[in-house]
Amino acid sequence: MTNDKERRLNRWVMQAGARALLPEERVAWCLRRVVPGRSSVDVWYADLVKRAHYKNLEVCGSVWQCPICASKISERRRVELTQALDKSKALDVALCTFTLHHDRRDKLPDLVADLLQSHHRLNQGKAWERIKRDYNIVGSIRALEVTHWLNGWHPHLHVAFFARDGADWQGFGDEMRSRWLVSLEKHGRRADSEHGFNLSSRRGDLAKYIAKWGHEPTKQLWTVEHELTKAASKVGEMFGHRTPTQLLADYALHQDKGAGNLWKHYAVTFKGKRQLWWSHGLRRLLGLDLEQTDEQIALATDEPSRLLAQLSLAQWRVILAHDARGELLEIASDGEIEPIWDFINALTGDIALPVRDNRMICDTNRLEQIANLDSARKQRIKKNEWFKQLGVA
Repeated sequence: MTNDKERRLNRWVMQAGARALLPEERVAWCLRRVVPGRSSVDVWYADLVKRAHYKNLEVCGSVWQCPICASKISERRRVELTQALDKSKALDVALCTFTLHHDRRDKLPDLVADLLQSHHRLNQGKAWERIKRDYNIVGSIRALEVTHWLNGWHPHLHVAFFARDGADWQGFGDEMRSRWLVSLEKHGRRADSEHGFNLSSRRGDLAKYIAKWGHEPTKQLWTVEHELTKAASKVGEMFGHRTPTQLLADYALHQDKGAGNLWKHYAVTFKGKRQLWWSHGLRRLLGLDLEQTDEQIALATDEPSRLLAQLSLAQWRVILAHDARGELLEIASDGEIEPIWDFINALTGDIALPVRDNRMICDTNRLEQIANLDSARKQRIKKNEWFKQLGVA
């Protein structure tokens, strides 16, 4: 199995984990529930990218709670930021990181609220207007991120600042560091001058990355646009840091209930917050289109594409019962219809089988066995008492 295929299938397993942890949230029915009034679930195929996707299913559009939607949304945001940085060649850019002191006693909602309020205060008043004039700041892009480690939750902000005429980033950084520490104190928080604020100019690294790699980040190189949009996917290997994605993966793929509880707390806390925020007028200055909402991006599909197969609602219930949504799309990635019907028939051979729409059936060994679909199906049935009771073999 390729790494890309494994990552895609893992996202479906992780979404099932999110559904188990948040049964009342929209992620619980994302890409499961059929759009009202539709009589089929359609499988479409984009020849250009050789990928299949579903239509006639509702989506949640949550960048915080849904691994499927988050992957699509963050990748689109990354592309936009790459375009923005490419179009800003006449400008200087610097990446600033804002954080605050925390320990295991701090509650995540309080930390996030104080972080955002302190940053909001930082960007207000006559002093901020003077700083923008002095350093020729024309706009910024802010991203919200959080990790968890031995010392508790670690929320922080990454902000890319754009400036004209060779900005004095050293002077700008000194003023921002001082203002940030004062702003934190006004909200009862603190941070040391070394770790509470950091500034670096990364255009050189970014230009090298775009020229050489152009798309997904690697462990060896992490540039400004990836720092802003791929926070939910970064590998937190150092000092025991785990991203929310890793917490959910540890729960869904490795049955770590503690990680699941942490992820649920995070998902509830971050619900409704903006992952990425552009300052007013910056997109227009850089010649970018109006920003789409997360849900609009989640609903968008690869174009051009063609209708490959239409699944009846009974057939869709079979797919849901076997938790095989991701597998079906991988099988459809060849653009042929026959393997789809062979796969559905191999699951039951009887589309009238009484299945439950809300039943989560997830065999943790499925990813290793997917090369042999028949073996994978038998293992799922063997490990699930519900299928045993139905006499399916």
